[in-house]
Amino acid sequence: MRSATEPQSHFARLSAATAESTSSWFSFWSRPAPIHVGERHLRARYRVTVDEFLAAFPDTGGKRMLDYGCGEALDARRLAAVGMEVLLYDRSEYFHRRLVPRFAGAKGIAVLDNASLGGLPAASIDHLLVCSVIQYLDGNELAALIRLAHELLKPGGVLILADIIPDSLETLPDTLDFLTYSIRHRFFFSGLRTLFDMLMTNYRSHLRENDLARYDLDALSALLAEHGFTPSLADRNIGISRARKTLFARKPA
Repeated sequence: MRSATEPQSHFARLSAATAESTSSWFSFWSRPAPIHVGERHLRARYRVTVDEFLAAFPDTGGKRMLDYGCGEALDARRLAAVGMEVLLYDRSEYFHRRLVPRFAGAKGIAVLDNASLGGLPAASIDHLLVCSVIQYLDGNELAALIRLAHELLKPGGVLILADIIPDSLETLPDTLDFLTYSIRHRFFFSGLRTLFDMLMTNYRSHLRENDLARYDLDALSALLAEHGFTPSLADRNIGISRARKTLFARKPA
């Protein structure tokens, strides 16, 4: 733990950046959102994310992973079952309240609040997964998150920025990719309803007011390199979309 006399941590600076942000995405995700319709859709999203993570990082035994912005984290037990210590964090109080009873007493899984995340020792994490999160961050929040990752990761540890929306990705291909996914996982009609609900509810107004952040992958890689990481583009996205991208950023050993 850090003492009160130590310099301000990167987590404190991240919290400050978040508090100063003008984005309203945080308020949107602080309550139930019309992004998933039905249990099959919800579970498929988390199952695919864990499938892709384990395919990319098969050597999991004894590793410690922080899932930052974990949402419902429905497949966290699968990660614990293969020998990982899983730390779950979501700054949305809505998700935190759901996670605490869900994983109470679960072996190998801990749900973190702001205080426990801020108290993590430096160089104590092997993998830091940030899946489908950075599209909701502004530049200051993203930079603060990258600095936090560099502080928490062990030498040789990996920051995984997953489900990045490339600046070249158009809305229609991304939507069609989602519908293909809904067919593959047998919730096509629920998927159509999801898209309808997103258009008819305040998600659309949030999109008008706060565009999802899109990234030039070369520029994002350069930003990661500036903060001491060695970035590389993953062969496959860790997430439901085939059109979105994942960057691995390794902290040098």
